[in-house]
Amino acid sequence: MSTQVLLVGRGLFLEGLTRLLENHQAAVKVIGSVESWPAAKDLLTTLQPDALIADYQCAETIIADIEKLATEAYPITKVLFIILDENRMVVYRRQQVADIAIHQLIEAL
Repeated sequence: MSTQVLLVGRGLFLEGLTRLLENHQAAVKVIGSVESWPAAKDLLTTLQPDALIADYQCAETIIADIEKLATEAYPITKVLFIILDENRMVVYRRQQVADIAIHQLIEAL
C-alpha cells in the first residue's frame, strides 16, 4: 500500500514534486496539492493523508498549528519540509537531511 501525501507549496515546487512522486506510485500517491496552509487544513479531514510534504517557506505557519492539530481529529502522521534551493529535507522535529535524493524522500515517508 502506498503512502498518501498532501503537498503544500507553489509553482515549480508543486509541479516538480508532483511529477517526481508520480514516478514512484508504488510507494507514494499524491492525493492533493494546494498553495497554502489554510487550504491544506481544509483538506486534512477530507483527504486524510498519511503525510504532508510542504515547501520550507510554509514551515513557520504550519509549525505554529501542527502541535494543536495533533491533539485534534487530524489523522496526519508525518510532516516533511523540503528546501529546494538548498537540496535539503527536514522531517519535522526529527532529522535534517542534506543533498537529498528521491529514495531518501520515499524512505522518510
